Amino acid sequence: MAEKASLQTERELVALRRSLDLDLSTLTRNAKADLDPRRWIKRSPVAAAGTIGSVGALILGTLARRGRPKKQRRGENAPAVRDRLTDVALTAAGGVVTTIAARAARRFAARLFGDEGRP
Repeated sequence: MAEKASLQTERELVALRRSLDLDLSTLTRNAKADLDPRRWIKRSPVAAAGTIGSVGALILGTLARRGRPKKQRRGENAPAVRDRLTDVALTAAGGVVTTIAARAARRFAARLFGDEGRP
């Protein structure tokens, strides 16, 4: 007598479930082994160093951003003394650079056009 189709299907399903359980346990075991940081660093040290560097840069950027004062709005108080001193120093440096550039331009024009009499 031949066995019923439903019994054969049931046996095939049981075998398939066993196969799936075995595959899932193998996949889980391999994933846990791959996620072990020591093994990952040994396998690809350059990638590990790059990852650590990127995370460090993100942390430093976040800390630097938190330490920076927020932008002022129109109705708020005057800037701090430190900011005013920085502005004065930059303005003075810009004036010096402009003066030096103007002198150099005059000397260049004098040489170019042969006006040696003009300073």
